[in-house]
Amino acid sequence: MKRRLGKCAGLCLKTCECFGVSVVFRTARRLLKRRAVRLVLFLASVVLLVTVLHTRVLPGSMGYYHQDCYLQEVRRERMRFLLRRVVSVLNEENATYWLDFGTFLGAVREGDILAHDGDMDVSRLADDLKADGELVSRMQNKLSHDGITVTPLIARYVDVQTDLFRWQTTNNTSSGRPLLRVYYPFVPAWSLAEAISDYLLPKDIPPDLLFPLRRMSMCGVLASIPHRPIDFMKIRYPLTWYMSFPYKWKCWARRN
Repeated sequence: MKRRLGKCAGLCLKTCECFGVSVVFRTARRLLKRRAVRLVLFLASVVLLVTVLHTRVLPGSMGYYHQDCYLQEVRRERMRFLLRRVVSVLNEENATYWLDFGTFLGAVREGDILAHDGDMDVSRLADDLKADGELVSRMQNKLSHDGITVTPLIARYVDVQTDLFRWQTTNNTSSGRPLLRVYYPFVPAWSLAEAISDYLLPKDIPPDLLFPLRRMSMCGVLASIPHRPIDFMKIRYPLTWYMSFPYKWKCWARRN
């Protein structure tokens, strides 16, 4: 009797152990399946996001995204000429302007157009839109003799261009502190373009980072740059301000 009870007890114990292991195994397999599904969904989302960025968003927001990594010297020289003429006229007009974005980076790091840049960027203060319109008209008259066409937003020469950004002074409703806000009347509210511009182009900039403006040599002319260049750079490029980060995919293909 004792032997039979012992065998029964042992059989029950083994059965319980097997049952427990089976439950644990099935539970683990379900969890792994769920994690695998989540991983597949995550990777698919990343691939979709990169595809959309590469084929739609970045080419639409940066016209030079698909260009060769490095500028041909002939084109780079045309960019220097255009920037030199635009800055010279802005200096003559006593306009409140500053080099911005990649052009600002090139000025601070190399005193020249970055070899992997695609266009140029100059910002100006435009609190009085009527006066700003008159400034643009005078720029058109002075630069047309050089074959340069000017609009309130762009200056073009042959196959190169300078983006002309307008900024206005505003008050921060939460602190009452004055800020500079980019003026983009052509961007429809809640559009994809606005979302991209909000990320790449912060709408608000503290004036104390900019003023009083400093002067430095750029492409053979004295140009205005922000008063605190490193702090301004951190606002412009919060993740990549300390490194070279080309916005052309072919530059990264070369590195790999």
